[in-house]
Amino acid sequence: MVSCLLISARMPDHISSTIVAHLASSTASPVDITRVDKKLFTQIVQAQGSWAAPMDEQLVRYASQLAQSKSKGMIELSPPEFVVKSELLDRYPLLENVREADVRARFVILQELNRRLAHCIEFIDMSDGGRSPGAASMNANDGSELGGWSIGSRLRRMSHVIFPDAKARLVEAALDASFIEHQHPFSMQLDNTKAFQM
Repeated sequence: MVSCLLISARMPDHISSTIVAHLASSTASPVDITRVDKKLFTQIVQAQGSWAAPMDEQLVRYASQLAQSKSKGMIELSPPEFVVKSELLDRYPLLENVREADVRARFVILQELNRRLAHCIEFIDMSDGGRSPGAASMNANDGSELGGWSIGSRLRRMSHVIFPDAKARLVEAALDASFIEHQHPFSMQLDNTKAFQM
């Protein structure tokens, strides 16, 4: 899923089916993917090819604002709660001419990525040691160069689509790992803005 978003490739069908099922659902909880509307499935797959990183950045900022107004985390928003308000879109010009259904579908895709990521992000090595030896010589335009070969290096390149909810898990895991019993306590001050940047 990470690689597909990074190079704007088609998602595997089982993931696309999950997205369509979430869109048809009224909750953010797990859904039945066996009853997927084929027309909606096709529309979503076709529409996702036109998304670019700057659009995703604006979408995540919009979703963050919407989630805050509802006092929820971005992962917790259900598809019906994700309403595209025209007065808010003035601040997000790249989303103005995109169909509401496509904006909602893209949000659900990013939400699914973050839902899955929240369960495992603390186990991913985010260090910069993941460059493959021949990566620098590969052509960046042919799709074979995705940056470093590791999941961590790819996630760092996609930090603009990782929700604060998922990033918080990484920070919590780092703090838990740094706790040593029977040592003198020390104080630490975290800058949330810097802590959530990858």
